[in-house]
Amino acid sequence: EPLWPILKRPVVAAFFAIELVLLFSHAPFYSFYSNYLHQAGFSTTEIGFLWSVGVVAEIIMFAFAHLFLTQFSWRSLVSVCLLLTGMRWVVVGLLPHIFMAQFLAQSIHAFSFGLFHMIAMRIIFQNFSAGQQGRGQAMYSTMWGLGVALGSILAGRYWQVISGEMVFILAGLSTVIGLLFVRWLPKHIQQS
Repeated sequence: EPLWPILKRPVVAAFFAIELVLLFSHAPFYSFYSNYLHQAGFSTTEIGFLWSVGVVAEIIMFAFAHLFLTQFSWRSLVSVCLLLTGMRWVVVGLLPHIFMAQFLAQSIHAFSFGLFHMIAMRIIFQNFSAGQQGRGQAMYSTMWGLGVALGSILAGRYWQVISGEMVFILAGLSTVIGLLFVRWLPKHIQQS
């Protein structure tokens, strides 16, 4: 089955654009967060603990995402994911030496990845036919990789030029771009 008619649907195109922006903003985190915290004086144990906070937050969201998905529209939830993710990176950039700030920022991973991923699976399930599900998942993975790759290249290029703090702040501000696309997501609750 041809994929292009599905990708042209406003909800699908908008979602993949939002995903690209969101993952672009994650790039400094995936590429430099451990070194960033180490330079701020955190021990390897503290850094490992902070990474685990994000994983636990994500797992908790997977367990309870249905509570959000049955009460709020994709448009509302994706907007919250973008705004909280933006706030997360700004906090990481502005407060690199404060453990509790980093802890709270890591807990937002429940929304930055967990809830967003659950919405992605619903969008793919509802818009791609059974024979296209694999290709829908592949598109999701492709946008994920492309966003992180582009963001990592830019973060690496400017890390020493403008500082790690500023790279994280700019990553946070970049999530606002994703808000330009949420208008094409449904404003009413979408049941699976």
